[in-house]
Amino acid sequence: MKKHVTLFVTSFIMLLTLSVFAQERSVNGKVSDEDGNPVPGVNVVVKGSSTGAVTDIDGNYKLNVPNESSLVFSFIGYETQTILVGNQSVINVTLKPDVVSLSEVVVTAFGISREKKALGYSVEQVSSDEITSSGQTNIVNALQGRVAGVTIRNSSGTPGSGADIIIRGISSLDPGRSNRPLYVIDGIEMSDDVDALPILPSAGSNATSSMSQASVSNRAIDIDPDDIESMTILKGAQATALYGIRAANGAIIITTKKGQKGAPQVDLYYSGGWSNVNKTPTVQRSYIDGRFNTYVKRDGYVWDTWGAPVYSGEPDPTHDIYKEFFVKGTEQGFGGSVAGANDIFNYRFSIDRFYQTGVIPNTDWGKTNFSLSTGVKIGKKLEANATLKYANTGGNKPHVGDKSILSDLSYVSPVADVTHYDVPYTYNGNAFAGIIDHPLYLADVNSYVDNVNRYISGIGLKYSLNDHISINYKLGSDIYSDLRTRIVNAETDEGSKVHGFVIEQSNNSSSVTSNIFAQLNYNLPGEISLTGVVGQYTYISNKKYISTRGEDLVLDDFYNLNNTVNLFQDNSDIKYRNAAVYGELTAGYKNYLFLTVTGRNDWSSTLPKQNNSYFFPSVSVSWVASDMFKLPEFITFAKIRSSYAVIGKDASPYKTGRYFEKAANFPFGDALGFKQSTLIGDENLKPEFTKTFEVGTDLRFMNNRVGIDFTYYKNNLTDMILSVPISNATGAARFVTNAGSMTNYGIEITATGTPIKVNDFNWNVNLNWTKQQGKVVDISEGIEDIELYSAFGITNKYVIDGKIGDLYGYKYMRAPDGQLLIDSNGFPEVNWDSLQLAGNAFPDWTAGMTNTFSYKGIELSVLLEWKQGGKAIDMGRRNSMRNGQLKETERRFEEVVFNGVVLNADSTYSPNTTPVQITPAFYRSTTYYNYAAEVLLEDASWFRIRNISLAYSLPASLFSKIFIKSAKVSFTANNVFLNTPFKGYDPETNYFGSGSNIYGYTGLKTPATRSYSFRLNIGF
Repeated sequence: MKKHVTLFVTSFIMLLTLSVFAQERSVNGKVSDEDGNPVPGVNVVVKGSSTGAVTDIDGNYKLNVPNESSLVFSFIGYETQTILVGNQSVINVTLKPDVVSLSEVVVTAFGISREKKALGYSVEQVSSDEITSSGQTNIVNALQGRVAGVTIRNSSGTPGSGADIIIRGISSLDPGRSNRPLYVIDGIEMSDDVDALPILPSAGSNATSSMSQASVSNRAIDIDPDDIESMTILKGAQATALYGIRAANGAIIITTKKGQKGAPQVDLYYSGGWSNVNKTPTVQRSYIDGRFNTYVKRDGYVWDTWGAPVYSGEPDPTHDIYKEFFVKGTEQGFGGSVAGANDIFNYRFSIDRFYQTGVIPNTDWGKTNFSLSTGVKIGKKLEANATLKYANTGGNKPHVGDKSILSDLSYVSPVADVTHYDVPYTYNGNAFAGIIDHPLYLADVNSYVDNVNRYISGIGLKYSLNDHISINYKLGSDIYSDLRTRIVNAETDEGSKVHGFVIEQSNNSSSVTSNIFAQLNYNLPGEISLTGVVGQYTYISNKKYISTRGEDLVLDDFYNLNNTVNLFQDNSDIKYRNAAVYGELTAGYKNYLFLTVTGRNDWSSTLPKQNNSYFFPSVSVSWVASDMFKLPEFITFAKIRSSYAVIGKDASPYKTGRYFEKAANFPFGDALGFKQSTLIGDENLKPEFTKTFEVGTDLRFMNNRVGIDFTYYKNNLTDMILSVPISNATGAARFVTNAGSMTNYGIEITATGTPIKVNDFNWNVNLNWTKQQGKVVDISEGIEDIELYSAFGITNKYVIDGKIGDLYGYKYMRAPDGQLLIDSNGFPEVNWDSLQLAGNAFPDWTAGMTNTFSYKGIELSVLLEWKQGGKAIDMGRRNSMRNGQLKETERRFEEVVFNGVVLNADSTYSPNTTPVQITPAFYRSTTYYNYAAEVLLEDASWFRIRNISLAYSLPASLFSKIFIKSAKVSFTANNVFLNTPFKGYDPETNYFGSGSNIYGYTGLKTPATRSYSFRLNIGF
């Protein structure tokens, strides 16, 4: 009996086992793309369960599945496929690109690729083709007009000049704080600092109180645009939440090109081009130098142009001094890359050289780039990668601002020859001596040369614990040294008081980024997906500069510190530390509803110990309605998103407590003197906080032929760190504390479309439109306003309830109905009682439209750009007006009656009838003309054709019998056309250079240029 029972139980177990094996089977296969390449990382899941696998580097997978089940194959950028298992044991799959979402895979924080439809915030990505077609050497300028919500200003047209970028407006009221975004290249944080170092002498009209400046590069210019695969712009606080305080101003994530599987790919290129000034002030050529219709010079100065008329029939003695002074700039570049990959190893190496001469004589700039990136699969679970980038950049940049070449040109009379000066040149023999130098002499003898060596390197590891969890680690460094030498000749006005001087500067910066994080990816029952990140971050930065100035040259033309009598030294050593822990979790439901929450806690070295730890949370929702409901056929895709986040900034280094600094005129003998700084900091300083709300929608129509992306955001900024004035009785002049709040809001619209798609011809359009405005809500009690800068009565300042960028000035007196009030002499008169709001530096709106036309191997791209509204003052125009140089002063020595009213004795008003004569005294008068805000502030609106790019890819059949695989020729033109009411140079240039928070001032910089270049690419 026992034997029968045992046999029965054994038979039952065997039948049960056979039954189980009959219900499950082992399935394996390979997942490839349409070109037959394996696709690693594909999720293979048994439908309706959490059972699944992920394809390996060769695209292979293996798992046990029930017979009556289906497998779901999904991967970002490809259509999801569902296949019934049936009796199959080998299932190979070819994934097809997802027409709707292929271009919607974006790189987010820490280089993690995510489907754009799962994101609850706005994000935009610029491709390598767009960057290359821009023809820009500075990657910041490559973004101009292409991204909604991003404002980019060129500092000047000097080769190697800096560019400024802000995302969604100013995020700090402190004029000394940076509003630049964080840059991350292949997971390594890199500096885009603008290091402005002291360049002034100790005495003379150009001493420490002057507005003298130098053209300085922003360090993103060191990156080679040809190495970039894509640039992702993260705008709102939720998008940058994982980066914390480091990305309080937004973030730009740069992904570089990597080797692709297959035979080694060799690419070579050569480029060349030229440039010229795109806009100059219009000079009057109807009158010569002199004064009051005579040949008599005012006090012997030659630059006054108030003299006799130019008589017809005689040789024209005048010149268009601006067009004659500037020269044609040139550029040349060449380089190449070699890249490849196999199942285990990938690599890419590139080298480039670029050299450019400027539109100001003797100015130039160049850069040499080397780049190496590698990746290796060490085992089934461990991967490693490494990158190394080297850049050498530098050249001779012209002095700008006060006492500069551009400043001198604003004085020069049109009768002067700006292409020649007498040799030998002496201060006493200078025809312009007393106020200015001959501009060409300045270009010939004065210089400011920089030489930058930069290394960006990183190593990364990724270990896959299983199909759902991986551990990632990235260690990167960014190190550069910047050596600068400034030479100022003793015969120039700037160097005359100190008998010439030499400045040698060493600026060194190093930073290290360490980031370890775990990624998880789970599919749960009920079609719920979970993805997440948790990690720890450390950032260390050290910056140090030493500046030595030697004055009073002993031997002529020997510009060496050992050849100077007086030596002055200045130095700075700044250290900064930031650490954080962070996490993000995204829950998805049926791939149409996504909820993301993040949290990050930062510790900063710049805040007091009791306040140096702070937490930033965020939450966002993305709802893809088109995947949830069956919508009308013409609606291809419909998504609604919303987010809320808190983020903030710490303080600049060394802004808490009291500090001491070296006293002036010390050392004195053997004595060394120090004094307390006039700036002290709050010992209870807290971080700034920004609470942001964003809502938007992404709509696609007619099978993705038309798309509209709309975003509205509002930011509330509190506890803003400001330097406010305090009583001198405290022993200081200003106090750094949490003293202000502001709001800004904006609307961003991006529209895409394909108006024509016929056979081989396509016309694609991308239009972006932005409206942004900021408002000052509060300033520290007792402080009515904070002045940022003032020149010629035009003042940029913050006022409670005022807008960011408001400009104040002395306006003409007016009657209650707004008409000009004319004084008893018959002239309008400036009201000197108080500053009045005269305009705003920021535009009402901006827009950019890219039209791309393609036909077979030909592609034409045209980028149009608009800026509507915004006012600015040309810092050189007032001098030009006062000296009779400009076209607007051509109306002279005639009788006019100003349109306005006069105030009668009985307090009534009547029309003005008093005739007056327009003389040089009128243009030179601060009371009547050249200090009036209505005269100095101009409309800086513009429309421009920013970029035209024409490319032709030669047919591959031409190279079928030779070693060349591809060839492409292209032509690019930048700043081709400009239409603006602004009278002077292109108003896009910023007087204060890149990195400044002061807006509304332009001029006295190397003018913006119109450039043309051609390029030949050959692939082997």
